[in-house]
Amino acid sequence: MYSINRNKICLVGHFGIGKQLCNGQTIKLKNIYNKLVLDGYKVDIIDTHLWKQKPFKLVKQLIYFIKRNDNIVFGLGENGVKIICPIIILISKLYGKRTHYMVIGGWLPNLVRKNKFIKYLCLKTNYIYVESKEMKKKLNNEGINNVSIFYNFKCLDPIDKNDIIDYKNSTYNVCTFSRVIKEKGIEEAIEAVIKVNTKYSKILFRLDIYGEIDEKYRKEFLELMKGVPDYISYKGTVDAESSVTVLKDYYLLLFPTYYKGEGFAGTLIDSLASGVPIIASDWKYNKEIVTKDIGFLVPIDNLVDNISECLVFCANNFGVVKKMREKCLEEYSKYTPNNVIKILYKNLL
Repeated sequence: MYSINRNKICLVGHFGIGKQLCNGQTIKLKNIYNKLVLDGYKVDIIDTHLWKQKPFKLVKQLIYFIKRNDNIVFGLGENGVKIICPIIILISKLYGKRTHYMVIGGWLPNLVRKNKFIKYLCLKTNYIYVESKEMKKKLNNEGINNVSIFYNFKCLDPIDKNDIIDYKNSTYNVCTFSRVIKEKGIEEAIEAVIKVNTKYSKILFRLDIYGEIDEKYRKEFLELMKGVPDYISYKGTVDAESSVTVLKDYYLLLFPTYYKGEGFAGTLIDSLASGVPIIASDWKYNKEIVTKDIGFLVPIDNLVDNISECLVFCANNFGVVKKMREKCLEEYSKYTPNNVIKILYKNLL
């Protein structure tokens, strides 16, 4: 347990206060906030949701709250890093405050390589926290050494090992559980399930799609769903607190992403806590999380065929999948709030 009388913290990022947002950035920031408050820290929030509509209001908030706090923790997307981050660094340096950059996603190393100004900002930040060992290595190779590994985490109640169900149905329920954009491999997941069911001339798999639909993809996705078989359904969004309740009865989670900004996707933690093995694309940093004990990594080339083959294997090897379900629960312990947050707490002293 940590002392109540710790230094005060200002947490800056996209919270979407008053909105029901289910994107990875918002969920991660809320999890960090909840853990800080639970451990007795006093936390001020600056919500960057729709900040472009009132940029001067945001600047005034940054000046006020940075002055009154000792540690400034910020989690920003790519645009926010280019515009908001310089303001945070400038004000923080002016008032002698410590800055902590929570990197959300996996795009920072590439941006640093291309943009000298972003590299300069990273060097001026006191602490940078990334979601994978590979990201840390890439930043170190660019001369940025103020980097720690801060895995994604979620405040979840995992299922009990004894509650793992014996999946004896003739139809296997699988799902996707991420933001609904084309680059998350949603269409490839659909095609793979259709391919397997067509090959066997029966409904061997049902696919449920969960997640917030990206507005740029909404029209295309809804049009796509009009033409799919009825064993494929869009199930809407799920509150972060309810993910385990929803996922625990699924046979597999499909995560065939090729999203360029992918980091440590929170959906993988949801899956582990639910005891649900993962079929994921061998993309970006997935290989650090999805080991052979808890799932399958499939090559990004010929993604539909690779997912299809993996699905058939899982349908014919329930015993292998059941052992993976047990391993998922063991692996989740790495990504609990208490294990992860201590990396930040060490630097708040």
